[in-house]
Amino acid sequence: MSGTAGRACPVCRRPELDIGSGTGSCPGCSWRITGDLFLGAPTAEDLEDERRALEAARGDWEGRAAALAATGPGDPVVGSAALDGLLDELVGTPGAALWFVELTDERVGLVKVLTDRHGVPRAVDAGGAAWTAVLPAFSAEHDRRCRQLAGGTGGLEPIDRILFDEAVRRTLSSLLPAGSGQRTVLLVGRPDWVLHARAAAVLRALRAPDAELGPAPGGVDGVRHLLRGAPLSRGHAVVLAAVDGESGAVRPETKLLFPAGARLRPGESVAVPVTVHGGVDADQPLTLPLVSTGEQDGRGPGGESVLAYRVRLPALRPTELTFVLHGPGEVEVLLPDGSPAEPADADLPALVAGLPRRLARPPRLHLLIAVELCYATGPAEVAARLALLRGLLTELDAEAGQDVEVGVVGYYEHGVRESPYAPRGTLLDVERPGPPAAVLAALADPERWWPAPRRQDTVSALEDALKALNLMAAPGSAGRRRPQRTALLLTARPPAGPFPRGGVPGCPLGVDWQAELAQLRANGVRVLTARDGASAGRPVTPLRRSVLEHVEAAWDALLADGTLDPGRDHATTVAALLPAWHIDGPPLRLALATPLL
Repeated sequence: MSGTAGRACPVCRRPELDIGSGTGSCPGCSWRITGDLFLGAPTAEDLEDERRALEAARGDWEGRAAALAATGPGDPVVGSAALDGLLDELVGTPGAALWFVELTDERVGLVKVLTDRHGVPRAVDAGGAAWTAVLPAFSAEHDRRCRQLAGGTGGLEPIDRILFDEAVRRTLSSLLPAGSGQRTVLLVGRPDWVLHARAAAVLRALRAPDAELGPAPGGVDGVRHLLRGAPLSRGHAVVLAAVDGESGAVRPETKLLFPAGARLRPGESVAVPVTVHGGVDADQPLTLPLVSTGEQDGRGPGGESVLAYRVRLPALRPTELTFVLHGPGEVEVLLPDGSPAEPADADLPALVAGLPRRLARPPRLHLLIAVELCYATGPAEVAARLALLRGLLTELDAEAGQDVEVGVVGYYEHGVRESPYAPRGTLLDVERPGPPAAVLAALADPERWWPAPRRQDTVSALEDALKALNLMAAPGSAGRRRPQRTALLLTARPPAGPFPRGGVPGCPLGVDWQAELAQLRANGVRVLTARDGASAGRPVTPLRRSVLEHVEAAWDALLADGTLDPGRDHATTVAALLPAWHIDGPPLRLALATPLL
């Protein structure tokens, strides 16, 4: 581009029209345009000195451009009073548009911003032209092009500034919206780059922008970052489910997170912690719809869905979530560990219409536990059973302590403790039904629950424990409200029969374990058995056929209602023990605003 070389500074290529007449130095690079007058022609030495000085000045200028191209622009300007006013006008005027003209290292572009039906500004690309399309003299290589934009040559022919101005003017004229009254914001990516500054001047001459920012972020994402400073035209709320404490009726409820008019300063975000509660099923993913609303907290969905997240919450447990406002329509949900929740698509009307009609509170749990206190190889066997018992009681107390009643019978065997001279209570150690916390305290009594070595491998005194459990399960023992009754047997050996048979010892008290087991089930008690792995009820000496038949028949009867795996975690076991909530209608898919328990 040498057609205007005579009208430009030989160092920085600034056009003569920009330098002005009567000026001794170029205002762009300080190169001396005119010098002192002298008589006669310059000597060869004068010309060589002048050539060297010009080459040095051009080298310095090119080095300056390369340094500018290689370094970042510094912290971007992300707001101004003029921009704030334009954003106020945008969100407060239905149908208004705001246009962002961007000058980046890639292009001259235009981004259009409109507010959606929620009053949230939305940015979309409205066209643009790459610098190579604006002027073919620009390099397609990024680093070279940045040096050209910064004012250098990038090792190519210099960009003619007059031709550049004309090309930018044509490009902007084709991009800018027609009509008067259109609001524009100029985003200059690098105000310190020579050609960015010239392109900005061309726009000002063509149509004065209503606000300017620079250095400024570019692209749709950059504009979205600027829109975070817009005020909320409508409040942002989360939709939860609420359950009536009397009827169990389920309804939607909104909780306002960020009120209308809230505004963030540049780079600011606002976090609001909210405690929500899991539903009745830990495996059911729950949806958190966020809506735009003019309402305060209240009933009903209260607005239109803006975005939604999917979470998994512990059943019936409180969880503190953090809602972080980054700008209008930009709310992030953080889980307790700080990780972000998963975004989701949500049909708010369908979610509300799909709420269950009613959640019926489950009955109380009346849990009856028999634990064998005899061991075959060492006290650790009994300690493991008692540890399992304590773990279950601790979990029950945490999950639903006020809705659980627990009774415990620790039992030994007749062969160890039973004698005419034995004190009372040596066969059974009974803790009457009470809250889990009270039973835990009783289990800590150092004078009770002692382990004892067993003297026989075939049977224990489980039949006497079953009889004691029946006394606890008698109708009316758990209060007026009918409970769900469950018996849990923590045992290693089956019970003895009512009388000796073959090689099987009989119960000296004549207790019939089959009759006691049938009575438990007749009283509505579900019997679960956690069978110990220490001996699995097998004698260490060869058994006669009658002994094998007794052992196998006893285990078949005891395991008929189900088993409990001692190796499972306590939370899983307790979840299986607790009575289930009755859901009248579809599954609950919203988090709960208040606890069910």
